[in-house]
Amino acid sequence: TFPLKEFDTEKGVILQEIAMSFDDHEEYIFDLFSEKIYRDHPMGWPILGTEKSVQGIERKHIRSFYKKYFRGENIIVSVVGNVDHDEVVKAIRPILGKIEKRSPILKRTKPKFHHHQVDYFRDIEQTHVLVGFEAPDLKDPLRFASFILSTALGGGMTSILYQKIREKKGLAYTVYSTISNATDSGLMMIYAGTEPDKKDDVLEIIQKEIRKIKRNGFDKNMLERYKTQIRGYLLLNDDDLESRMNSLCLNEMLFGKYRSISDTVESIEKTYVKDIHKLLDEYVDINKMSYMTLGPDKN
Repeated sequence: TFPLKEFDTEKGVILQEIAMSFDDHEEYIFDLFSEKIYRDHPMGWPILGTEKSVQGIERKHIRSFYKKYFRGENIIVSVVGNVDHDEVVKAIRPILGKIEKRSPILKRTKPKFHHHQVDYFRDIEQTHVLVGFEAPDLKDPLRFASFILSTALGGGMTSILYQKIREKKGLAYTVYSTISNATDSGLMMIYAGTEPDKKDDVLEIIQKEIRKIKRNGFDKNMLERYKTQIRGYLLLNDDDLESRMNSLCLNEMLFGKYRSISDTVESIEKTYVKDIHKLLDEYVDINKMSYMTLGPDKN
């Protein structure tokens, strides 16, 4: 029904959330980074929108969007727990069975990856450093190799960059690597928060360690160590009901079928040293490394 009072209240809540995101500099630099990487493509737009775009939304826009896209073909129901599948279907069919199946065809263009090296000034205490490389998309078999490489670089306390930047040099409290995969694009990012006069040291270590991996590659023992770490993470994550619910939904949405946790683990196990080296050759090029800093250093 979208009551007008509730609509206006929620707009205010989202505007506050946008303001909060500006104050969370670790989160904000990721938004800025995507904006530079993907430019005018929707992949580069902030998921919250902007103050201007939210202010411009009217109740009629929400109603129109709802009627256009909340249709049968666009709705996936994912249920986990001690339930019977047939009973769930019986319970929801009277409600969802009334929803029209016809959906508009959404056209999507593949985003282009634009390399950049940018320093943003903001009067804050810490400098935030973000480094990025293009990565495989969700349909690419090399995505499993990218998970392993990301884990090796910054996937926890035993990772290479955590040990080098935090434990040995004490240059950052927070340092990690993350993979962002879409259906037609991917991005591997390395983040660190450091003192303003240490940002060049952090960037130098990141480049040095990536060059070392490209030069020396992975050996079998190294590969097995990080495979084990990922396998443990996946199995622990599968014990969380909300995580399992999301996984069921995403697999249905992206692949149109159920993929068990054992299927994913098997794909990780079938990743070999040659796959890591192929990933490094095709995607990890220091000369095309994008980076961004956000901090108080005007120079």
